[in-house]
Amino acid sequence: MNQHMNFRSSVLLLLVAGTAVPAYGDDLPDKVPAQLRDRALSTLRNGLNTETKWVKVHAAEALIWHGYPDDIGTMFAAEAATADPQYRIGCLRVLAQAAMVPEDREQRVQQIRQELANPESVARVHAIETLAKLGFTPGEEDRLERGLAAEPPSAMTAYARWAMANSARKTDMRSLAQLLDSSDKDIRATAAYALRHLSMVPEDVAGRIASVARREADESPPNAYVMGAWYVHAGEQDRADAARALLPLAKSESKDQRYEVCATLGRAGSLSDLDLLETMLDDEQVDVRIAAAHAILRIGRRFPH
Repeated sequence: MNQHMNFRSSVLLLLVAGTAVPAYGDDLPDKVPAQLRDRALSTLRNGLNTETKWVKVHAAEALIWHGYPDDIGTMFAAEAATADPQYRIGCLRVLAQAAMVPEDREQRVQQIRQELANPESVARVHAIETLAKLGFTPGEEDRLERGLAAEPPSAMTAYARWAMANSARKTDMRSLAQLLDSSDKDIRATAAYALRHLSMVPEDVAGRIASVARREADESPPNAYVMGAWYVHAGEQDRADAARALLPLAKSESKDQRYEVCATLGRAGSLSDLDLLETMLDDEQVDVRIAAAHAILRIGRRFPH
């Protein structure tokens, strides 16, 4: 496959991969016990119907990913019309994933890019993060995102480099990984968060992640984003060490840390993680419960009967 996809093919690939999975009850049974699977799905639907803003976005995205779009498009189109700038980006993110034809997805992506292009917008960071999450890869003519990627290190820079890294070019992934050396813990966390989303990284980037993670593993608390990236990209020789650094954070006092554990297990966990994730369906924070539910269902997809 051409590694230098334009944004249309990149976004289409990511979204089709998420929405083409048959719904449970069709012909894809998995090894997750039916009662746990049903509980996870119920958690997502409750989040969609009872929560607001970003928690609702996370529930909607998970339902779309697992093949349950329901009336999500109609719901978020109505909310986008009156939403504040930041949450409007979240609505557009959901609508891009719920779109049934490439033209609609492209329209939503362009609306997000328009927000990013407005230097007065309070939602620019949300916009560039969303573009990266949707699989957008700047083309040679897309000077805006390329310019942001070249700026001094910041969260904006990290998200722009993530978008560049969607190209699957090793140089772009290495540029993102360079931010792991920042003295700013938040920048390191954002870069690691972005790297955790990539399906694969070069061996030297995986080694860089592992080196930073080992250095930070004894901090209190460890940086869950760095530990998550390590866990996802760890080789066989490092996986046990990465698990020992990541999994205890499921009991962290920080909601964000607990959420990141769930998200990481959704990306790279196994059936052996289901017991932990089931306990996290009782977390006091709805967003963590949604992340746990999504992870349970994603693990099921990876381990069909």
